[in-house]
Amino acid sequence: MTDEIQIACPKCKKPFDTKNSIDYLLCDNCLSKYEIKNGIPILFDNLSTFKLEESNFHSEIAYDTDDVHNLKSYRINYLHNKFLKYIFELPPESRILEIACGTGEDLLKLKMYNFVGTDISHGMVLNTKMKLLKLEKNCMNNRLLVADAECLPFMDNYFDAVLIVGALHHLENIEQGINEMVRCLKNEGILVIGSEPTRWPYYFKFIKHSNLGVRFLKLFRDDYSLYKGSVADWNTVGFKRSDFENKIKSSELELIDITPLFFINGFLQLFKINTSENVAKFLIRLDEIILSTPILNNLSWKWNVVMKKVSL
Repeated sequence: MTDEIQIACPKCKKPFDTKNSIDYLLCDNCLSKYEIKNGIPILFDNLSTFKLEESNFHSEIAYDTDDVHNLKSYRINYLHNKFLKYIFELPPESRILEIACGTGEDLLKLKMYNFVGTDISHGMVLNTKMKLLKLEKNCMNNRLLVADAECLPFMDNYFDAVLIVGALHHLENIEQGINEMVRCLKNEGILVIGSEPTRWPYYFKFIKHSNLGVRFLKLFRDDYSLYKGSVADWNTVGFKRSDFENKIKSSELELIDITPLFFINGFLQLFKINTSENVAKFLIRLDEIILSTPILNNLSWKWNVVMKKVSL
C-alpha cells in the first residue's frame, strides 16, 4: 500500500484536512466535528435507535464473533474466497472499501491493496485494528473507521471495489445503503455482496428460538447466538434471488454473478459441526452438485452477489 486513503465529512462529503487534532476531526466546510477514539475516527452522530442498538450489540460481541461463526473454518474460507476472487483480479493499486468489516478477517486477505474498513461498531473496528497492527504497525493511516453504511465518509467515484459481507441485512435502509455504495464506486467498479442469508431458513426461525429448539441446539453449541441477537438479526427475513435482481433495476448496477452456496454445510454451520479438511472438501463438492440442480438450488443457505457500476 502506498496511497493514503482520503476520508471525507459524512455530511457534506468534503475531504478532511489531514492536519486535524489527534482527538477529533473538524470539517472546514460545514464545521462538523467528529471524535477520534483509540485512534479510530467515529464518523457519525445522532444514530437512530435501530443503528445505535446494532452498534452497541456488535461491540458487545466483537471478541466472540470469530468463534461463534467459525470464521477460521475451511468451509467459511471457501465461502469467502468465492467472492473475494473478484477483488483479487484487481491490480494492487486498487482502492478497496469493506463496509461492516466486523473483526477484519477479509481485510487481512486484502492488506496488499489500498484498503479501508468501516463498521458501525467501535468494538469491531478496534478488534480489527489489533489484528492488523500485529501484521504491519504502519498500515493504519485512515484505514479503519467507525461509520454508518448509509452515510459513508468518502467522496464520489472513489473506490475500485466495495465489499459488504454478511451485513446487508443489518442495514436499516438497504436501498439507501446500496445507493451510498454505488456513489462511492468508480465507473466500472465492482460491488461484492457476500454471504447474505437466503429466505427459506427464516420460515423456521421460531423453531430455533423456541425453548425446545434452544435446548436441542445447546447440545451442539452454547453461545450468544442461541439467546440474543441484534435488532436486525431478529427482524430480517433473508433474501430471495429476485430481491437482488430488483435492487439492480433501480440503480446503476449490472449483475455479474449470483451464486447460491451451502446446503449440507448450512446445517453443519447451524449446529457448529466442524469436520476435517478432506471431509469439508467432499461436502462442499456435494453441495455444489445439489445446488446445480433446478428447484434444489433455491434451498441454499447463502448468496454471493457481484455487480458492476455502469454509466447510465
